[in-house]
Amino acid sequence: MALDQIRSVGEVRGLQGYALPGGLNIGRGESLTLPFLQPKVSAFIRYASVQSYFDAQNRSGQTNRHYKFTSSQSLPTGLVDVRESGLLVGSVQLPAIQAGKPVDLDLGADAELRYEKTVKRTGQEKNEKGQVLNSTYQVTYTLVSTKRTATRVNVREQLYGRSVSVNGQAAQNGQITLTRQVDVPAGGKASLGFKLKIMN
Repeated sequence: MALDQIRSVGEVRGLQGYALPGGLNIGRGESLTLPFLQPKVSAFIRYASVQSYFDAQNRSGQTNRHYKFTSSQSLPTGLVDVRESGLLVGSVQLPAIQAGKPVDLDLGADAELRYEKTVKRTGQEKNEKGQVLNSTYQVTYTLVSTKRTATRVNVREQLYGRSVSVNGQAAQNGQITLTRQVDVPAGGKASLGFKLKIMN
């Protein structure tokens, strides 16, 4: 059966409709998959992410596996199997995708790429009454990979305080989102760090 025999009949409230002229005969107990969409994928990026919030505790865990891309065609929602080098790495619910709009798929925890976050307090200022005015910290992320290819990791840290200064830059008030990137070599490790000054 040729792919061009399957026709799109439009979209209604986000639901894509398709028609198969002439129908299809399937025997009892049989199943058939019709790959009738062949979108071109562009701006493809494979990366990992860590999302955390700041406190004075050390933490460790797995990064999350992500795939970002843009499709040349609108795609309906559905379950998608993701493979790398022919091996199944996970399944994810694909949202309805609009042609030309980027989509970011999160496949959840990646056992091949772990992180350790260490937090060390390096200083503290107090007033005459002994109340803490501000504290300084060194935060370090160490990432360890068992993957066969290098992977970029995006680290996103949520910071809260009356005001927060990162790496000696001008202080910002309230909630701050700090983002950093690091490339982890295949079968290797990498680290990134930053200094915080948090005013109480």
